[in-house]
Amino acid sequence: MVRGADVVGLGEATHGSRDFFRMKHRVLRYPVEEKGFRSFALELPWRSVVRLNEYVVDGKGDLKAIAHEEFQGSYRIWNNQDYLDLIEWMHACNLRHPHDPVQFVGDDMGYAGPESYERVTDYVARRYPQWSDRYTELYRGRAPTGGLTCGWCSTPGRSIRWPGGWPSTSRTRTRWRR
Repeated sequence: MVRGADVVGLGEATHGSRDFFRMKHRVLRYPVEEKGFRSFALELPWRSVVRLNEYVVDGKGDLKAIAHEEFQGSYRIWNNQDYLDLIEWMHACNLRHPHDPVQFVGDDMGYAGPESYERVTDYVARRYPQWSDRYTELYRGRAPTGGLTCGWCSTPGRSIRWPGGWPSTSRTRTRWRR
C-alpha cells in the first residue's frame, strides 16, 4: 500500500461523511503499526494542533474540551466521535511506545490566534535572546486581536456571506485567467 513512501496522503470526497472518518482511522493504523509512520497531518491551524499534539503525546488536557474549543467554525466537522476515537487511539499508541510517539501536525492557514504569536515570540526570547527585540518589533501589529474563529467565519458556527453570492466556478476560472 505505501511501499517505500515517506509521505502518504489520504483524502475524502466530502468533509463530514462518517464512512470517510472511520476509513481514515482504519487506514492510518496500518502505516503507523506496520510501517513506522509517526506523523498525522490534518486541516487544522497550528494553534489547534499544538493542543491536540500535547494530548496525543503527553495526555495533557481533556480531549473533549480541546475538541469543543478548537473544532469551531469551518473546523467543526472534525468534532465528531470518529475523530475523537482516532485521537484517542493515537494517544493509546503513544502510551505503548513512549519513546517513538505518533505526532499530530496541522497544515492549514486558518485562524492562528494571538496566543500562537505569543508562544513563538516567547520561544525566540528563551532560545535566541539576541534576536528577541528585533523579532518582537517585526511581529508587532501582526498578531490577530481575537474575534474570529477561522478565516471563513465571523462567529463560531456562522459563515460570512460573499457579496452577491458565492462566485460560480466559471466566473472564478475566468477571473484566475486574467
